[in-house]
Amino acid sequence: MRPPNVTLLVGASARLLCDASGDPSPLVRWLRHDVEITEDGDGQLEADQAGLLTMKNVTLQHDGWYECEAGNGVGPPQRRAVHVRVLGNSVMQCKHDGL
Repeated sequence: MRPPNVTLLVGASARLLCDASGDPSPLVRWLRHDVEITEDGDGQLEADQAGLLTMKNVTLQHDGWYECEAGNGVGPPQRRAVHVRVLGNSVMQCKHDGL
């Protein structure tokens, strides 16, 4: 159930799968800041009940920790954290002072 840590560039897309098994089959959900990410999200982050988190056109605001939670009602739900690191573009300007 451990999804890997990911490094992305601004504007990139990624899909993270949280694979969990059990009897009965667990329900899987993704969270960020303890808030569930749903499949009718903002279009940049969407999670389905199969455990797939889709990230589209990421920005620096998407950098951080995400949690995958799986539970089937037998015992407490299990959570695993994944860190998504988003790297921005560097901009450098040179000025000519006329000398």
